[in-house]
Amino acid sequence: MILKSFKKKRKLMVNGILLLLVLILARMLVVQIYSQKLTVTTTPMPRVEDTQVNTQEIEFEKNSTQYDVILINDTRTVGGSFESSFTCPPSNDVRIDVSIKNRKGTVKFKVYYGSKDFGFVDIKEGQDLTRSFKLTNSHTESERWKVYVTTADGHGIDIDVKARQINSNKVPIEEANRLILATQDIPKSSGKDMDLIEITPSDFWDQTRLQLFKMVGDSSWETFIVSKQKAVHIGNGFGGYGVTSAVPFDLNKDGTLDVVYAYSYGSGIHRSEISWLDLKNFTEHRVLDRPESTGFRMDDLILKNESKEIAVYRISGIDKSEINFDCLRTYPTKKDIEHMALEKIGVLSRENN
Repeated sequence: MILKSFKKKRKLMVNGILLLLVLILARMLVVQIYSQKLTVTTTPMPRVEDTQVNTQEIEFEKNSTQYDVILINDTRTVGGSFESSFTCPPSNDVRIDVSIKNRKGTVKFKVYYGSKDFGFVDIKEGQDLTRSFKLTNSHTESERWKVYVTTADGHGIDIDVKARQINSNKVPIEEANRLILATQDIPKSSGKDMDLIEITPSDFWDQTRLQLFKMVGDSSWETFIVSKQKAVHIGNGFGGYGVTSAVPFDLNKDGTLDVVYAYSYGSGIHRSEISWLDLKNFTEHRVLDRPESTGFRMDDLILKNESKEIAVYRISGIDKSEINFDCLRTYPTKKDIEHMALEKIGVLSRENN
């Protein structure tokens, strides 16, 4: 009995040792697996700042912009603070405009993009403010935007809020070139070796969703308006600069924007004219002089939208230390125009409908 009991205890001890070894091995395996899991799960996720998506606040340009997406639809809030969030559909180049109209006291207006804080801006009573933000390389749905409005003294707010999105989605220059060649409206004077350059001002694009291109030839600078479906040749650039100024404006009062433009041309005698393009049917119309001109207008022109009318200016001189007339061959920027001496010579008006 004693020997039998010892064997039994010995057997139990052996089984216990084996069980302990199994438990130790299992624990080591679990620790190893858990350690591997920790290695995977603790890999830091990329922050907004670390990705190729780039956000920045930009200066708001006031114009009759055509928006692609309404993010906050002109919401009026009375009482406590305002907070609302949204995301943007993917696009290569996005502009977000967030507008606040304040009716009561001074409010504090802040915008966030993900964890990025663009800070507070004060809006006084009776004022409105639009903050613009540019989002690039957004190929997927954006991080969450948040709009927050509050007060410093706790008074109740009375505001209107709207947020809108503009997508770029411009026609690539290769596609624009194909559309232009398809028009078969390229003067022979342009020559065989031609370069295509885009000259679209940002405010022109925002208002019309159309692009401007110039075809640079041997002796001709021809201008084309390009949409996603077609290209249209405008003005005349043989021997001159082609289009030097283009302004979106509802010239025929049909509720749709048209494009009014000045251009110069001339082999031997330089001359400038004004025409406009009806964007409903893409037909070109020349603007006549009143009183009728007795000769060629030889100065190049700049057009401006002033007080809901198109003002016409001649370029009487330039600051040669800052620019030269080559800027007219491409397209003068706002900064170029600041260095020009301009003389107002008239406005456009309707006659006999």
